[in-house]
Amino acid sequence: MVANRKEFFLNTRFMGLDYRVLLVVIVCTSFLLLSPWGSPILNSDGAIEVLMAFWYRLPDDVYYWGQDRGGSLLPLLSALPVRLLHSDPLLTISVVRYLIMVAGMLGYFTIIRLPFCRLCFAIAFFLPAFPFSDIPWYTIGIEYSLLGILVGLSARILDSSNKPEQSYPIFSHGVFILVSVVAVWVSDAALMTTVLLAAFLVWKLWPAKKHRNNFMLLQSVALAMTILVWAWLKSMAPIKTDSYSNLHGIESAGQSLHQLVHSVIDYLAFRIGDHIVSIGAWCMVMTIAATTLLRISIGVRGGGKKPYHVFFFLNAFSLLIMLQFSTWLFLNGMGRRYFIGVYVSLVIALLLWLQEMSEVKPRFLPAVARSLIGTALMGLFTTLYHFARHDPGNLTSVRSRISALPKDIGIIGNYWNSYIFSIQHPGRVIATPHERDVVRNPLLVQEVFRQPRLFLVRDQWMESFPDSIWQFGRRLERIGKERFMAGSYFCEYRIAVANE
Repeated sequence: MVANRKEFFLNTRFMGLDYRVLLVVIVCTSFLLLSPWGSPILNSDGAIEVLMAFWYRLPDDVYYWGQDRGGSLLPLLSALPVRLLHSDPLLTISVVRYLIMVAGMLGYFTIIRLPFCRLCFAIAFFLPAFPFSDIPWYTIGIEYSLLGILVGLSARILDSSNKPEQSYPIFSHGVFILVSVVAVWVSDAALMTTVLLAAFLVWKLWPAKKHRNNFMLLQSVALAMTILVWAWLKSMAPIKTDSYSNLHGIESAGQSLHQLVHSVIDYLAFRIGDHIVSIGAWCMVMTIAATTLLRISIGVRGGGKKPYHVFFFLNAFSLLIMLQFSTWLFLNGMGRRYFIGVYVSLVIALLLWLQEMSEVKPRFLPAVARSLIGTALMGLFTTLYHFARHDPGNLTSVRSRISALPKDIGIIGNYWNSYIFSIQHPGRVIATPHERDVVRNPLLVQEVFRQPRLFLVRDQWMESFPDSIWQFGRRLERIGKERFMAGSYFCEYRIAVANE
């Protein structure tokens, strides 16, 4: 029986295929279904990075348009092939994003060693459950991909401390510092995570005096440099969002926690309008409980020389506390996407627990392991089911839905019905939100009016198209009939001549 349990975890073939082949299948499936290129739920928030890759210019675009947060790493890396090779901005952004995510996954694989656990992580990261389905196209997915690279580098630094005859890995630490700075630029929340990871490394390096002192010296300089670079980049942002980095008091934090608890209860009590997603939530809860109980029952301690589960549990807990005190999160309704970091950290921590317990091989471990893979697959099903049956009601990519739009047009609409229409042809279909909405890039307003034809989109803006309307200091006259295109209602307008 013990031999069978051992074989179960050391097996590198599943369903007759090498697990590495399955990893490629998982990544490719995710790209086709959930990347910006294939996503059925990509919105104007995600469209902005595509447009930035086409219109990119420094220093104005050091952060995402209209923000002083969210470093524009993807647009920056994509801008060069878009301009020099004239590659498709949407495809380029998607490929660059997935290259970074794969690099992050490989970084995590330095501590997630068992093939079974690697498959579980790949599914949870690239094909996540519905509540966290924004990972493949939202900024937090890149933040935690960069964290994966940092974890891989940190493992190399720890390995060197176990070999006193080796010199200190200056190069690995230098790259560690560089990636840390980039991670903090991409997401302010990464500052806390990178500091926790550095503290974890100091703890593990403490017995190795030489390596510990070198690490602490370099990391102290790095922390100061990171804060200075972060402040400098913030100073270049054209817009300042005061409430984003603010923290509120205990009373508001209590309200945030109350809101979060009620949201979780709604998922578990089948009150969100999608019973499949609620079933998936219960699978998560039961799998976490089963893994925790098994871990407690066998009393495994230590986690070897690299107990990274300590770091990931601490990161999940710290993020959860920080989010309760975030004014920005409170004002934005405690959106589920902001808890992606907690989700990823808990997934990795549980897999590391499972990996650790595989060395002891308790009786019920294979059953718990199968529940983990089952929960991961159930999570994928909740995402596909919700997209197909609820929102948006099909699995057709946004890219395909907007392909029917004519070219060489300008579009004005609600924020959620503007930028998204430009993702396929950013230079020929130019859009902006209307003047009373959130205009991320005022320079595009002028480009909209330079197009040969102008369309308005009434969805989430007005009940019907008026004969005339003022927008951005111009009176627009209706010249066409309402048309339904790309899932929205359009109508053509023209700029009224002054003497009319």
